[in-house]
Amino acid sequence: MAMPKPIRLLAAATMALFLFLVVQIMRSPSMPKLPGQLGNKMDDMIRDPNLDGMRQHATTLSPAGRH
Repeated sequence: MAMPKPIRLLAAATMALFLFLVVQIMRSPSMPKLPGQLGNKMDDMIRDPNLDGMRQHATTLSPAGRH
């Protein structure tokens, strides 16, 4: 049984997209770099700025039922 032409085109487009994504994944750099960055800035960090204020934030908020 022959497949209709639109289904064949959809299958071909799906395979092309899959191969494109595989190539992009294989080419991806192992370590992302910031624009204009010569060295690895993460090595120079002494603390994580994403964790700043978490301890203070957790103690200042009250549970939902208590005010």
